[in-house]
Amino acid sequence: FPSELAYINLDGIASVGDDLKHVINSNGFTINDNKIRLQSNKTRQSVTGLTVNRKPNLNRKYVRQIRAMIHAWEKYGYQSAAKEHSDKYYVKRRRQDDSPEFSKILYGKLEYLRMVKGTEDLVYKNLQAQLAKVDKQYLEIMKRENEKYSIRDVFISHASEDKDYIVRPLVEELIRIGFSVWYDEYELTVGDSLLQKIDDGLSKSRFGIVIISKYFFEKDWPKRELDGLTAKEINGKKVILPIWHKITKDEVLRFSPTIAGRFALETIRLNVDELGQELAKVLNNR
Repeated sequence: FPSELAYINLDGIASVGDDLKHVINSNGFTINDNKIRLQSNKTRQSVTGLTVNRKPNLNRKYVRQIRAMIHAWEKYGYQSAAKEHSDKYYVKRRRQDDSPEFSKILYGKLEYLRMVKGTEDLVYKNLQAQLAKVDKQYLEIMKRENEKYSIRDVFISHASEDKDYIVRPLVEELIRIGFSVWYDEYELTVGDSLLQKIDDGLSKSRFGIVIISKYFFEKDWPKRELDGLTAKEINGKKVILPIWHKITKDEVLRFSPTIAGRFALETIRLNVDELGQELAKVLNNR
């Protein structure tokens, strides 16, 4: 380790090197000798609560605390979970009166975890999904976060008539369990070029969930989206994930024998939660 930065002195205590000390002092700062320490790469190197050996990370205790807070909310209810947390961490009565909302504490902890580990981290995504199950408001935060992804897990192709019954609930379920979704209601604003937006969504999505219904066959845009997704299936790559909604195989055959020949999920057999679980099996292997 460069002695100009730090070294172990004759008493076995870590000291700041003369060159670094000069830089610090000349800029008007003073070194706190009680907070100087040297850590080798063979030990856990931590700075301001972060482990920094290879990359910034948080210790397991932090993650376990978030998981425990969500579990307490789910099992005992919001008020009981909030009181337990306040009694434990805001011991003095004055501090209890000033303690922030329990939900805001959880949001903050998850935001910090996201900042350190990234939005694609599976630990972060799993905790988000757990919180969204007990806190419906948090799903709105996840929707806003979904809009910031440059690459999405899935593009949703559908007819507008199917939005209320199947499309919107499925989109919310996919976001809740941790997947990013391109969905026109979230993406399109007044004045946007519909063609440009859809092309952009198709090109930046890994999979396309196609909701096949009788209305799907009547619209031009869903057919164009299906053509775009089909074009992405090069060298046997699976891109299209079909869902049949209130339609028979014979009806699908009349429209597209190719689509009819694919294994599809059916809303007549599976509810939204079950559809999400089945789709997750494919998306988790992305």
